[in-house]
Amino acid sequence: MEKYEKMLESMIRQFQNKKIMFYGASLFLENFLKKHPIIKNVIGIIDKDSNKINKDFCGYKVFPPSYIETLKPDNVILTIVNNSQEIYLSLFDTIFSKHPEIEFSSITGKYSTNVKYYCPFCDKELYFFDFGKKTRPNVKCSVCGSLERHRFLYFIYKEIIKRNQNKHLTILHTAPEKCIYNFLKEQSNIEYTTIDINPEKYTFANNCLKMDILDLKFPPETFDYIFTNHVIEHIPDEFGFFRECFKVLKPNGKIILTAPYFEDLEKTLEDPAINTDEKRLKYYGQKDHVRKYGKDIFDRFKQYGNVTVIEKNYIPSDLRSKMNITEKENAIIISKQ
Repeated sequence: MEKYEKMLESMIRQFQNKKIMFYGASLFLENFLKKHPIIKNVIGIIDKDSNKINKDFCGYKVFPPSYIETLKPDNVILTIVNNSQEIYLSLFDTIFSKHPEIEFSSITGKYSTNVKYYCPFCDKELYFFDFGKKTRPNVKCSVCGSLERHRFLYFIYKEIIKRNQNKHLTILHTAPEKCIYNFLKEQSNIEYTTIDINPEKYTFANNCLKMDILDLKFPPETFDYIFTNHVIEHIPDEFGFFRECFKVLKPNGKIILTAPYFEDLEKTLEDPAINTDEKRLKYYGQKDHVRKYGKDIFDRFKQYGNVTVIEKNYIPSDLRSKMNITEKENAIIISKQ
């Protein structure tokens, strides 16, 4: 809970000249307020629990949610840790969409949701959350969790399935994302296999196999496609990654791959001396990354196979905008030479 306390302290400092209300007379907030003196610009606490309304809570009065409109605070801070996104959406729909002048944020992360976007996995317009270490506003679907790259890939995968609708496709998916898994498992013309080194993380995926991508235990020439997204930057042996993938791909099989890369970096950064969590975080941007791909990524992969890049124009610009997909999204198709 310490990180949430720091987040709340930061928000209070940020809003020190504005009227604040907390939403959620929670145990977390109680413990926090016991450690801090009365905060002069906090005008009360909102909670929907009728047993708490009009009671004293660490020196503050508890009001029902409707009083947000009456008291008109400048900022409301959601102080509930569990299910905060669901609570946020409910409150946004009922109160804050009508009062855009009131800033609403959460100790678990600021959600700037104020417009709906289209999610192809859910096939409807929904609120999207902010996401990422460097926050990207309105990019994560509030229902299925899809991100920009997943929504881009949806149309590529859908076209593959459609083009091969009279065939039996075998697909291997590494580190399966829930939104993609739920989509692919419903397709009648594919035999779908998922793997990960830690399959217990994928509770939604039935029979996700425990397997190292550098030691695939499938018979040679098993799969038509391998789908692998934001995995290769975690794999120390890049050559071994492609060796194993091509071993289990059929002669005309293809890898469809996405990876983060940086256009301001001429050449991929990969240094054996960058070998601690702290150094990897500093130089690669994430402690479990083993290299930082530059704009040479496409030429770099040509040493392993034939490379085709599917770029942004694969999806019309108006649809990209509707799904809040960035201009730089792409996918790399690699087939045997």
